[in-house]
Amino acid sequence: EGAWYIYSDGRSYSAEPKAVSQILELLNNMSTESIVATKEDKWADYEVDEEQAVIVELFIGDDLTETVYVGKFGFKQIQSQDPHQQRKAKMTSYVRTGNDAMVYAVDGILRMSFQDIKYSLRNRSVFNCSDPADVTKLTISGGAEELVLDLTTPEWKLNGVSVDSSQT
Repeated sequence: EGAWYIYSDGRSYSAEPKAVSQILELLNNMSTESIVATKEDKWADYEVDEEQAVIVELFIGDDLTETVYVGKFGFKQIQSQDPHQQRKAKMTSYVRTGNDAMVYAVDGILRMSFQDIKYSLRNRSVFNCSDPADVTKLTISGGAEELVLDLTTPEWKLNGVSVDSSQT
């Protein structure tokens, strides 16, 4: 329908398109540094097994096209050749895809990007007006008072009285 949705715990939420684009870009730009395991019996060591991994499923329509298992991450200090420079940290994540037995080391900390992701991807907008110039009437009700800001005539009116357009 041209919109993104998050499905979690039997519920559906509207997703923020920019946040989804960032996640897709993150997945698309993963680059393999090395293969660290080639057999299923090593999956648990890298936390890419069904029980420990963060599982990301990618669909086209209703068709599952890829599953990515995001496992643990680690870092190591890299000593600089220059003794006056600080050590740098190398961040590595471990992933596998689909039914592939191989576990890959990739650059970065992926797991943190995917844990509790439904909260960061949710569209938090209550109201979205694509073009405020299209709005011609606004009614605000609360308690015993009601305000009607109206632009159905060439000038703004508040409860039927003309108002300064630079103030509305």
